[in-house]
Amino acid sequence: MAIKTSYGNISEVLNQIQEFFDNLLKKEHSLTEFIEVFSESLDELIIKISKEEKIKFIGGKFYLENLKEKDNEMILVKYDFYFKDKNDAWVHKTNKKIVDKAFLNKEALEELKKGAKSYDIEPPEIGSDK
Repeated sequence: MAIKTSYGNISEVLNQIQEFFDNLLKKEHSLTEFIEVFSESLDELIIKISKEEKIKFIGGKFYLENLKEKDNEMILVKYDFYFKDKNDAWVHKTNKKIVDKAFLNKEALEELKKGAKSYDIEPPEIGSDK
């Protein structure tokens, strides 16, 4: 069965991501803090995509990777979402962003230098009282 890949409304997604980064990344974070902050935004995005496109979220992956080119060190943040549509066909949504290493604390940077990290994304709880 083929997986259909879509980048969705790129400008809208990029604006949301930029706004998210502008609000989030005002201090150094541990890996755990960084992931927790992203988790809420990813859940909101999953719910929005599910409702707008009438597709069911199955699971996904969230990636963090240290990138180094010459003397410039950056962090790659990426997600892959997997949905199924009403015909039970797979739908893949993905996006990535490069962020400055200054948003992670020293320990987090050292951990990422050991290798890229990937985390499972579980379906968000819809309609739960928080």
